[in-house]
Amino acid sequence: MASASITTRYDAAKKKTHVAGTLAFDNSDINLTATVADTSTLLSGGFNLNSIALEKPGSFGINFDIPDQDVRFQFMNSFKVLKKPVDLSYAHSRAYNRTALGGRVELDLSNTVSGKYDFGSGHSKIKYRYSHNGLTTVEPGYNFDRKGWQLAASHKFSGGDVVKASYKSDRKILGVDFVKNTADGNFKVSASLDLAEKLTFPTVNAQSTWNFNM
Repeated sequence: MASASITTRYDAAKKKTHVAGTLAFDNSDINLTATVADTSTLLSGGFNLNSIALEKPGSFGINFDIPDQDVRFQFMNSFKVLKKPVDLSYAHSRAYNRTALGGRVELDLSNTVSGKYDFGSGHSKIKYRYSHNGLTTVEPGYNFDRKGWQLAASHKFSGGDVVKASYKSDRKILGVDFVKNTADGNFKVSASLDLAEKLTFPTVNAQSTWNFNM
């Protein structure tokens, strides 16, 4: 079975539109995905292939970044510790020689703790996630290398639409997202405000994604 998606993104500040496409082949065990960097070039008779990925969900993933000539390997595993579900992931980027280890522990249906550490740069962060009735979610976190905390809160409405607000103390950036979900895709509007800048205007982006079954 094959599926495709087309995503358009409009940058209001730069007044530019970016278009990307993804084609995926799913045999219920291993997925093959190809991503096009800018499908707008199809109108002129060509396109630029951005990446090719092979993935077995919950087991491994291999991604080849064509512009950077980089291969990224990722391995995932799930098990239980004291009856608590634990997810671990190991990722390595060959061209940049970067290795990252990530983990996630589900304390119960409402509480989750996750973290990530990059061995090359020393970047590390931890995040706690609390979900109330599966509708309202609060996610405080801390970035150790930047020495800054982050906070995000979101609410999912009965129709599937989501509104989310976030703040990053290290960069002093306040963000608000609204996502409208439909059976065929979604529409997203994002606004961010740099509080470190005086008399600045929010940066606004609009993004639409359409999904197709083939």
